[in-house]
Amino acid sequence: MHKFIIPLSMAFVLSACGGAGSITNPQPIPGQDPGPVSPAAGTVSGRILDATGKPVTDAEVWIQPASYQGLIKARTDAQGYYKSPELNLAVAPYEAQAYKLVDYHGEKTCVRMGGETLADFDVFNPRDGAVRNFRWKMTGPAEGGYDNLTWGGDLRFYQDPSTEDADMVRGDETIEVTLVPNGPLIDGSSGQRLTRTVKAGQGVKDVAVGRYDISAVVVNADGTRTPLKIMADNDVQTVPFNTTITILFDGLSSCGHYATYHSTPLALSR
Repeated sequence: MHKFIIPLSMAFVLSACGGAGSITNPQPIPGQDPGPVSPAAGTVSGRILDATGKPVTDAEVWIQPASYQGLIKARTDAQGYYKSPELNLAVAPYEAQAYKLVDYHGEKTCVRMGGETLADFDVFNPRDGAVRNFRWKMTGPAEGGYDNLTWGGDLRFYQDPSTEDADMVRGDETIEVTLVPNGPLIDGSSGQRLTRTVKAGQGVKDVAVGRYDISAVVVNADGTRTPLKIMADNDVQTVPFNTTITILFDGLSSCGHYATYHSTPLALSR
């Protein structure tokens, strides 16, 4: 959607955090969920949870007029709740996106959150109060942003120019890729061992993002398997060819985007 420039007297950039950015609720009883969010007139409020239903603290919600310039930020509290300051009804409707900035193994990644439902990405008028809830999704089709994305990360395999012709892995060859989590995933969950059988030219799609030990084999026509060497030389890591290497996925370091993760390139060789 296009953003139209408005006179300077109407433009605004507001930041809500601390008391202004936290929703006012009765103090929760320990061990009990505080419950759903009630709309408050003139504002947008909601809650951000992870894939297991736990609160996502210190996440940012970016609230912008759909047809004008301007930005308001609200931040989640310890229970995952947020609430905007009173919004200017003259520039309604608004739209919202949510992000969590993570320092993961020395790499800063701004992870965009999914919606509790598709309607959480609809534009809204805050006159009577609006509620927009978000979820930290690890896999599956990504809504509310660019088309044809997934919440998980992708691996793209390529041929390194230094590889001898005899050691090249063709794009139409079938490979079996094994990914073993090396520590917690980016959201703090434990992750699972994954094995994917794909054509080398297709890569591996929609992997719950984390640090992994990766290995691969070519599946030959007779059913035998030939171990491959893998190399990572990209924006987040440089790891020489070996049969098993440790990798990170390439994320976006700044917030405000409508994407998920960059495709992470890895070279293959026999």
